[in-house]
Amino acid sequence: ALTVYFREATLPAVRRTPLQSLEALGTGASAGFGVTATPRKAEVAVGKDKPDFEARSQRAGYVYVYLLSSVGEMFLLFPNLLDKYNKITAGSTLSLPRASGPMNAGGPPGTNHFAVLVSQNERDFSESGVQNDGVFPQFPLTVLSALESARPGGPTPLLGKPVCPSGGACQDVYGVGTFKIVEK
Repeated sequence: ALTVYFREATLPAVRRTPLQSLEALGTGASAGFGVTATPRKAEVAVGKDKPDFEARSQRAGYVYVYLLSSVGEMFLLFPNLLDKYNKITAGSTLSLPRASGPMNAGGPPGTNHFAVLVSQNERDFSESGVQNDGVFPQFPLTVLSALESARPGGPTPLLGKPVCPSGGACQDVYGVGTFKIVEK
């Protein structure tokens, strides 16, 4: 008798690029939770202009702004060490950065990708690999990549988790808007 053995094929885990991680924030967004984010200028001059933008939400919530910089670093721009108040009311517009948190176009030339997440609940990033060493919390890309690989196809670690009232369970309700600003 002839015995044939089959080896189970293993497919390599497909890793999200940092840009795909940023874009994946919108994957689980809730219907009817419209968020728009618009830069005041789509192009800014390095060392001269200040990249600023407006975020608008159909629903009240907490605003989180992510930046994938032109050099490939991922930051949580808002809230940050200098500006922690991140509430927005339904239908209102939030202009960022505020005077307390100025941001300059520091270069190098390239495209900066942004995502604005408005969440019904505050978010906990303790399991996302975030480092709070400076004014702007940073997601080290090696850690982000490892976390993405650990749960292929799952929500991006950038999303964090909702902080539910009284520590109970709650639905994760949020909206996401994206934009980019080119530094020249």
